[in-house]
Amino acid sequence: METQKKARELIKDEIRNAAMEIIGKDGFEGMTARKVGKFLGLKNVSLVNYYFKTKENLILETLKKNYFNVMSKIYESMENVKNPTDKLIALFDKMLEIFWHYPALIGLFYFEEIALKGMIRKEYILELIKLQNEIVLRNLNVLKLISKDMNEEEIYLRLFQIRGAVMYPPLAKKTIPDFENYFNDPGKRKSYVRTIVKRICSN
Repeated sequence: METQKKARELIKDEIRNAAMEIIGKDGFEGMTARKVGKFLGLKNVSLVNYYFKTKENLILETLKKNYFNVMSKIYESMENVKNPTDKLIALFDKMLEIFWHYPALIGLFYFEEIALKGMIRKEYILELIKLQNEIVLRNLNVLKLISKDMNEEEIYLRLFQIRGAVMYPPLAKKTIPDFENYFNDPGKRKSYVRTIVKRICSN
């Protein structure tokens, strides 16, 4: 029984990993059981439906397991960084890498839009908001080490400046074509975010 349970979990992990890749590139609407099956090289998508029943269940479980785990790994990666400014740079470097690989995940920060699309139940959106609030608090704690003389409102504003530097350019390039070549270069994107972080930390 234990062996069967492990085998079942491994299969579910593979399906969720494939779904994460598709959601991250094509968004919620672009993720289908058929695409997941094709990604895994399955001739029949019945295996996907057997384990997750519905598309919504697959999306929910994928975000809950994979996305939450990805965010946890970001914080694990910066544990050994001692200097607060370097810690903040390490944090947003990692976030930038994740959004570079999974550009559609930026949509997770726009909860109202997700709710309107009806892809995720309201109670799950509340879970996502809790996660984002936890991330904001962790980021604030790092910023507080740098900005000891600032009040909380000023620290919040600085945090949202940095988050905007990570998330806004991929959206802006759709409406401002001149940005496209610049922000399609991961090195330039990372340099841009680091410049913002250092400027904010030095003020």
